Amino acid sequence: MKVSIIVPVYNMEKRLNKCLDSLTNQTYKDIEIIIVNDGSMDRSLDIIRDYQAKDSRINVINQRNMGISEARNNGLAIATGDYICFTDSDDYIELDMIEELVNKITMDKSDIVVCDYYMFDDQTRKVIEVGYDELFGGSIYDNPNIIKDIDFAPWNKIYKKELFDSIKFPVNTKYEDFEAILKVFSKASKITKLNKPLYDYYFNMSGETRNQTVKNMDMLKIAINLEEYFDFNGKSVVLRDAYVSTVSEKLLHSASTLFKITTLKVCLKYINDVYKYLNKYPHWKKLYRKNKLDSNYIKFIRGHKFMLKLYAILRITLYKIIGR
Repeated sequence: MKVSIIVPVYNMEKRLNKCLDSLTNQTYKDIEIIIVNDGSMDRSLDIIRDYQAKDSRINVINQRNMGISEARNNGLAIATGDYICFTDSDDYIELDMIEELVNKITMDKSDIVVCDYYMFDDQTRKVIEVGYDELFGGSIYDNPNIIKDIDFAPWNKIYKKELFDSIKFPVNTKYEDFEAILKVFSKASKITKLNKPLYDYYFNMSGETRNQTVKNMDMLKIAINLEEYFDFNGKSVVLRDAYVSTVSEKLLHSASTLFKITTLKVCLKYINDVYKYLNKYPHWKKLYRKNKLDSNYIKFIRGHKFMLKLYAILRITLYKIIGR
């Protein structure tokens, strides 16, 4: 069974070698490594060409800078494997990751396998356990709470390739992973879990800070797209509630990230739009209060439109006084 590993790359010369070493030295050999150079302006392409010269399994797409979604979509378009994996170019994978995942997906006769992962920075490394056993073994319609309890990043997973038929990562949109991968999960009849950390995710705090932009407001567009895709009317109430619990947290979090990066007028309008969307679900506040990510203090502020708008006014005014 052949596995296509898709790796988007943009200006990653400092970390790329470790990523590519982990891929080319996999214990499972029937792989193709599709590296999509997304218009890098550093030495990334030179590094990629060096590896390609030594390993015939590497296929390179060199495109102008179009973003990570286009890179992944273009990689999917030429993938010839039976299965798909994704790796970010500042991360790396354990040398037996592909072998372990192929064995698991074959043994379980499943469509997707999820594994635990390591999260590391320049000082620390810790294991992140994904979900819990009861979430797995069926589809998201059998186990709707999987929507609330796992991260919909594309990595740390293996997928049957056909699940991506007709599904693409949204282009020029933030939170594109959540939309695309949740749609892919919805097509899987059986999702299983390997209780072993096999992916190594580099958490770059400075990168997270830089990524706070007005595109955080794309989360509302993603929510609308997913609602249209699933058409919850007449469908599983439990699935709908799991979706509302998850998307309410994501929408309210995205609103709270705008305080430093936009005007009060834009921020208040987005808060109004978010509440207008959520209020279509009369019980959304009850579901939001059950989410595990936010503290009770945060839930109290974000769960009441007046309080969140007042908080926004105070924070944005303060930033204007002291400077950003």
